[in-house]
Amino acid sequence: MTDDTIKNLNPCPFCGSGVVTIEGKGQIWRGVKGYSAPQYYYLRHFCAKDTVDPFNTASVEMRGRTEEDLIARWNGGKA
Repeated sequence: MTDDTIKNLNPCPFCGSGVVTIEGKGQIWRGVKGYSAPQYYYLRHFCAKDTVDPFNTASVEMRGRTEEDLIARWNGGKA
């Protein structure tokens, strides 16, 4: 995930934090050619719902075909 991608993400609607990770998953080993492009992308965000107990957290997780798909869904658009 690049710095431009991070700038394009809205803060979490539940906690207001902007800390979100997007990772490519499902690469296939192709031998000499190395790994293939990611088969899907995974977005994960942990937010603290209770400021008194920081260990009481909730998580938001999404899976999509492309990074752009996940960014649009996270930002509230339909993809």
